[in-house]
Amino acid sequence: MRRLEWVLCTMLLASCANTGGEKVTGNEGSPDASAAVRLSAAGRMNLGLAQGYLEAGDLAKARQRAQMAEQTDAGSAEVRAMLAMIHASAGETEKAQREFDRALKIAPNDGVILNAHASWSCEHGQAELADREFVKALADPKYRTPVQALSNAGKCALSVNRLPQAEDYLRRALVFSPEDRNLLYLLADTEFRQG
Repeated sequence: MRRLEWVLCTMLLASCANTGGEKVTGNEGSPDASAAVRLSAAGRMNLGLAQGYLEAGDLAKARQRAQMAEQTDAGSAEVRAMLAMIHASAGETEKAQREFDRALKIAPNDGVILNAHASWSCEHGQAELADREFVKALADPKYRTPVQALSNAGKCALSVNRLPQAEDYLRRALVFSPEDRNLLYLLADTEFRQG
């Protein structure tokens, strides 16, 4: 499996670990608002298993477990995002985009979902959209791992040769994780490219 998908799965499962069974507030005007609930215990378990199978490259079992999570937690943005990553891993780009769209409709300001979609969008040649979503992810006051969005935003900017922007994101990420070797390497690469 590609590193991006592993990183997205890790981010997603970390967000799922903190959910209970309570109803999500906000987004009441959307058609999905009545179904928008935090993950149940069964949903968390099935998403965890889906992630494990996805990391192991077993798409059939990952899909089966994600669909089981969908049966218990259809209104969960995390479930929709996991399905998106499974479709992406299977090369089903249109289905992946549809699931990301559903996740964003359910949780349009969720930093984890925005970061995951932004990373995927950048990988699919949509750096402008990705940058807007990284910024929006960082604005989410409940997003507990801004270093991930900053790091991903820096990588994205670097991939499209926006070197000053990449440097800014990477320096901001290093504030949270000053000894992260990957960030230090990316920053060194960015500075080298800038001369």
